Amino acid sequence: MNKGLPESLKVAFPDVIPHTIPLDVSSKIIRPNWVVGFTEAEGCFFVKIAYNKIKGKPSVKLGVQVTQHSRDTSLINSFTFSFNCGRVEKHLGASAVNFVVAKLSDITENVIPFFDKYPLIGSKAKDYKDFKTVAKLMRSKAHLTEEGLEEIAKIKSEMNFSREHLLSSFIFLPFFLPFFYKYFNYHVIIKF
Repeated sequence: MNKGLPESLKVAFPDVIPHTIPLDVSSKIIRPNWVVGFTEAEGCFFVKIAYNKIKGKPSVKLGVQVTQHSRDTSLINSFTFSFNCGRVEKHLGASAVNFVVAKLSDITENVIPFFDKYPLIGSKAKDYKDFKTVAKLMRSKAHLTEEGLEEIAKIKSEMNFSREHLLSSFIFLPFFLPFFYKYFNYHVIIKF
């Protein structure tokens, strides 16, 4: 998170006046490739399975979320114009805001066509592929059957931090930790 200049630099360079670059959201629609990159870095495609007490059975929720510091609320608001859907929520307990799309029709009619046209190419591409598969299953009402629900649960169990390559990386992390501390800074370890 960018918190500005550290005190030591402010003291060393007292005549420097910070220049704030205003975000131009006058067009309201930001460049698609920028949205893709921002989603790759700060976004999450998710599937939630919860027990619905009223219906007496599990329910499936699908969503995409992009989070940013609350000072960038106008930037996050521009996502609603780019996708023509979604909402911006203040993150409870933190100074952050979330752009969220959770309505299935918005996901299938706006979000999926956007990312099919402007594909993710990083690690989130696999999560998007799984997310898209679950959306198709939900559109065909497969989530209302026991078999469909089991398939969605299996897909969900392999998304995001549950991916096999991530788990295998963390298993060997204690072995490599001294090496990383010696030759790299702390931030490399966190991102690894």
